[in-house]
Amino acid sequence: MKKIIIFLFSVSIFYSIDSQTIDDLRRFYSYDPSEDINFRVVQTIDTTQATIFKIVYTGGNHMQVTACLIIPKNNLSRYPAIIFLHGSGQNKYIFLNNAISLAGNSFASLLIDDPPARPVSQKINYQNYSEPGKELLVHRQSVIDVRRGIDLLEQHPKIDGDRIAFTGIEYGAWTGAIVAGVEFRIMTYILINCPSRPSSDLRLSNEPRIVKIRNTLTSEQLNQYEVTLLKLDPVNYLPYHRNSNILFQYPAEDSTSLINIPFEAFKSASEPKTMVTYKTSVFDLINFPEALQTRNKWLFNHL
Repeated sequence: MKKIIIFLFSVSIFYSIDSQTIDDLRRFYSYDPSEDINFRVVQTIDTTQATIFKIVYTGGNHMQVTACLIIPKNNLSRYPAIIFLHGSGQNKYIFLNNAISLAGNSFASLLIDDPPARPVSQKINYQNYSEPGKELLVHRQSVIDVRRGIDLLEQHPKIDGDRIAFTGIEYGAWTGAIVAGVEFRIMTYILINCPSRPSSDLRLSNEPRIVKIRNTLTSEQLNQYEVTLLKLDPVNYLPYHRNSNILFQYPAEDSTSLINIPFEAFKSASEPKTMVTYKTSVFDLINFPEALQTRNKWLFNHL
C-alpha cells in the first residue's frame, strides 16, 4: 500500500492545473483495461425480484473493490444496468432498496463501496487536508474503480454493455461528474447534490468541523490544498461530457456541505441536461418519493 501511495503522489505532481487541458485530465485517470478484473462472488442472496451477489473485483492500482451485483429474475437475455455510488459516511447498501425495486422492472445494478467504506486492508479515506497528494490518490482511485466496474458489466453475459447508467449522491456525484468527462461508455447520469468546486471547501466552509481543521493549518497548507484539488472540481469535467444526458437533483436550498455557487455544477454541464429541486434534505433525496419517481422515469426513458 505505501508503495502505491508514493507512486501515485509522484505522478500527481507532474500535473499543473494552470496548463491542463481536458485531455491532460483524462490521462490522469487512465488505466490498463486489459488487466484481469478478478471478479469473484463472495455471497449469493435470493430475493423475489432479484439475485444479489456480494462480490469483489480488481479496481485501480490492483486494489480490491467490494460491491453488490444485482441481477433481475425475469429471464430476459440481457439487462440494462445502473452503477450506484454512495456519499460520504455511507456504503453501497444506501441504494440497495432502490436497486432491488429497479430489478422488478428489469434493471440490473452494481452498487460500489467507495474507498473509505471498504475493509481496513483496502480502505483509503477522503479529506486528507494536510496531505493533498493523498486526496488526489483517493479520488483517482474512485474514478478508476467506477471505470473498472463498467468493464465488469461489459464482460457479464447477462448485462447489455451498451445500456449503462450512473447514479451517485454527494461524494458519489462528485466522482460521477469526473467520470462523465473522462469516460464515454455511460449512456446517462443522475447526479444527486453534486458539488461544483469542492477545492474551495477547506477555505470557505463554515461547518464547525472544517473550521476547526482549517485553524490547524498554515496559509501555505491551505493554498496548497486548494491548488492541488482544483484538478478534481466537477466544473472542470461537466462541460466535456459526450452527450450523456445528465439529471441533476438538489434540495431546494442547495444545502450541500461542500461549497457551491448555487447549482453551478448544473450550470457548467454541457447539454443535454436537466435539473430538478425538491423540498427535502440532501440524503432524504435517496428515498424521497418524488425524487425517486423522477429517477426511475429518467432511467426508463434514457436506457
